[in-house]
Amino acid sequence: MSFGAGVARWTAESTDEIKEFHAEIIFRLYKSVIKDTPVLEGRLRGNWFPSKGNPSDKKDEDATQNASLPRVEEFILDFDGSEDFEVFLTNNLPYAARIEYDGHSSIKAPEGMVRKNLLRIAQLIRNKR
Repeated sequence: MSFGAGVARWTAESTDEIKEFHAEIIFRLYKSVIKDTPVLEGRLRGNWFPSKGNPSDKKDEDATQNASLPRVEEFILDFDGSEDFEVFLTNNLPYAARIEYDGHSSIKAPEGMVRKNLLRIAQLIRNKR
């Protein structure tokens, strides 16, 4: 095998590994945020919407607590890490921000849902280096 062919193969394999790692990080983060969302009736946990490019404006008033994870799984299946874009996980229920930032669920989610998982995932990425 020529040097050029070896570099091309290594580049392709590395690119695939990066795409897989990117998808894994997004899935772990989103899944953890959903799992850590406090449940009273389930609507808050069921109203997470993944998207790329822009935050979602969706809201499902009838969502059950199990509605979000299938959306994330489908999002990851369609994920192509070769593009350069931002990804979002949005919850548009009016009290989501109060639970995340104002301690409105001081027993079930005292550290919020998103912030603590972003810190955890950032540490996971640092450890992967």
